[in-house]
Amino acid sequence: MTDRLVIHMGGESQLEYDRSQQLPDHQQQYLDRMDMEMDQGINLGDEFIPHPDFQKKALYVAQILARAVIDENEATAAAACSWLATRLPDLKQVKISNVDDRQGIDLIFDKEFVPETKINFVSPEDFDKQ
Repeated sequence: MTDRLVIHMGGESQLEYDRSQQLPDHQQQYLDRMDMEMDQGINLGDEFIPHPDFQKKALYVAQILARAVIDENEATAAAACSWLATRLPDLKQVKISNVDDRQGIDLIFDKEFVPETKINFVSPEDFDKQ
């Protein structure tokens, strides 16, 4: 189990959850209420799922998290991140991507997040100009 869950987009960390910190009781109760509400059914894409299994719930919460990060809705992002971090203890990263106006979400369990390093390439002709 890793102590840190990193939510990132475009190679940059957007939100981090430290599992070594205990959730206050009221926040844990909120996550439990989220579970009970999802047990009543969820909309996943265009489909209503009346009795979602755990995987469908995790995908649903990941979609909520991605939308909250993009919309800069900190409260919703924090709640969704907390749900994923506590329900999926081996989850290390949630990678949010946008390609051709389509949102992608990858749940990564096998490697820790490492920020991307940008490399600027210079053509040989430009070496003399520097």
